[in-house]
Amino acid sequence: MIANYCLYYVPKSSEQVNDMLMIFFGENKLVNKRELKDDLIYLKNNDEVVGYVILNFSKFCKIKINGTIYLPNDTLIDLINDILLNHKLDTLSYRSHSGLYIAQIIDKKEHRKSFIYKVDIGSRTYQTESTFDLPINTKLVFAVSGTYIMPGRMINDYITQDKLSLSGRIVTYEDLEMNIENPFYPILLLDEDMKVGSDFFLMEEKTDA
Repeated sequence: MIANYCLYYVPKSSEQVNDMLMIFFGENKLVNKRELKDDLIYLKNNDEVVGYVILNFSKFCKIKINGTIYLPNDTLIDLINDILLNHKLDTLSYRSHSGLYIAQIIDKKEHRKSFIYKVDIGSRTYQTESTFDLPINTKLVFAVSGTYIMPGRMINDYITQDKLSLSGRIVTYEDLEMNIENPFYPILLLDEDMKVGSDFFLMEEKTDA
């Protein structure tokens, strides 16, 4: 079963003859080969399969989203898994969280030309880096390691040259493919009453009074 993956939908358009659903699970590996079998394209990094593209997905299901599907429901995963099983391929795991949390900055220090932030997502804290100067207590969107923020781009833990262990990413409008013209601030900042630890894509849930 494929546990970590990204779903990306491209609808039919004047430039795009067929609509398609991309399933990518190759972490940050580049796609340098494509192989078509029936109505499925195999995405490869050399000889390793790192994803699939289901062509004409609208004949199975109508999707309104144009871009990344961060939190697919179980019905959509069931349908995709049926298609993968028909091709004798591994299925996708169900997803209960998008990996993008409502978070709050609880500590901050300058580090060379950037800032090191301690970010709280409710269940745990992370140490992460950003070039943006943000005040303590700011609420924002935070992607934990292992989360895809765009097709083929997974957030990973990393260690700086001076041995700082960092994890996750403070999310920008660009990361989420939000076409905001001349945003006042590139970081996606949230209202103070947003509940820390909630899934960003389930924000319709009531926050505590």
